[in-house]
Amino acid sequence: MVSVTGLCIGMGLGFCFGLGIGMSGAQGATVLYYQMEGTAGTTAAAVADSGANGLTGTAGNYGGGGAATPTYSGVTVGPIITAGIGGAVVNANNTTSLKFENPGVAGGNFQTNAGGRVTLASSALLEPANFTIEAFVRVESQIQFASIVGKERNSGSTWLMDSNPSGHSGVTEPTNMTLRARIDHQVLESSGGMGSGQNQSFGSSGSISSAATGLGDGWHHVAMTYDDSENRVRLFVDYVQVGTGVLSADGVQDLVYNGGLFFIGGGGGGRGFDGWIDEVRFSDSLLVTNDFLRVVPEPGRMVLLMMAGLMGMMWRRRG
Repeated sequence: MVSVTGLCIGMGLGFCFGLGIGMSGAQGATVLYYQMEGTAGTTAAAVADSGANGLTGTAGNYGGGGAATPTYSGVTVGPIITAGIGGAVVNANNTTSLKFENPGVAGGNFQTNAGGRVTLASSALLEPANFTIEAFVRVESQIQFASIVGKERNSGSTWLMDSNPSGHSGVTEPTNMTLRARIDHQVLESSGGMGSGQNQSFGSSGSISSAATGLGDGWHHVAMTYDDSENRVRLFVDYVQVGTGVLSADGVQDLVYNGGLFFIGGGGGGRGFDGWIDEVRFSDSLLVTNDFLRVVPEPGRMVLLMMAGLMGMMWRRRG
């Protein structure tokens, strides 16, 4: 990997900040990282984990109604992804994302459960006390309560990051979508997903899509953290905290796991996402905004590559 921080040494911090690159804090351990790399236009199957744990996901669909498996798309958030401001380049050639389709849109139904998704069987690695989940999303059609990423349990979710729309009426597309965290922390005996602590949610003030045309307004970075010491959820849109809340004492005032699937794009009591999802990363610690995944725009990409070459030449000469 090319270290952006390393490239800044010798050029001065002024140069780095001129590119929108600064120095990052310490990174937590990455549990899984789906870069969504594949051949554009093809149907996804095994979704590779770029992290060290090899937690390969499986693409499929759920909810019936003509739901399709996600496909690889050449529409991406950007060419180079770094692990935070000034962090290492973790994806030097981001060429594809995953496109998720909710078939209910064709019939004018914006409350359909059907959709494509990526799933991963439960693992102790996916149940840390503290965590950060982040992704880049681009909404196409605004489905009511569309699931972005979460961890299933019973008929709901241990935790879920989804959308919270307004202005919808089933066959009318919502006029705005904000980010939401849903936590189901009722005791395990409530197998039907009901009871104290069921469906507790925290909304955000930050929009992830809007527009009367039904198209989202471009890519957004979304993130959620869970702090076990405070039982606190925090939501972030485009590197700004936009919502927070503490789990109630109803049921169990902690996250409750029961071996459910980790999923992207649909599930956990939510509906099928319609749009693009790129660069999904799950970390077993509380990352701060400076450590969230960042995009280096195309002009910066060329500069980085040139600098990497120059630094390589300098190191060879010194050797």
